[in-house]
Amino acid sequence: MDQPACRTLALEYLPRQRCLVMYAGTEPPTDAAWDMYLDQLRVPREIRIFVVTEGSRPTRAQQARLADVVNIHPAPTAVISPAVAVRFVVSSVALFKSNLRYFTPDQVDDAYQHLGIRPVERVQVEQALERLRKHMRSMS
Repeated sequence: MDQPACRTLALEYLPRQRCLVMYAGTEPPTDAAWDMYLDQLRVPREIRIFVVTEGSRPTRAQQARLADVVNIHPAPTAVISPAVAVRFVVSSVALFKSNLRYFTPDQVDDAYQHLGIRPVERVQVEQALERLRKHMRSMS
């Protein structure tokens, strides 16, 4: 389990679930943090991406860099956030990434279903999210 993290976002790859879990707070990701995320997407492997953000969203320049990577590796992605601004960004990115979907926090079950994450796998994803939250809090 790798846990690249910084003050604005944290990642963990769960190999058994083939799932990259990302947690972001409220601050926009730094370019270094966003590049760390893109580097994980460039690794040739079959993955699903489960993102929880408290409102953080990529800048336009970061979105453009994401578009380049998505064309190479179109992993199914679920983004969960209470923030309307995140929904807008997800909608614009979804124009070139059809398997990207936005969910509100009360639609977590739908997000898991979108990614094909079975109930038994959800426990590991939730545990990863908790580790990432704790790790980011410790960096604040």
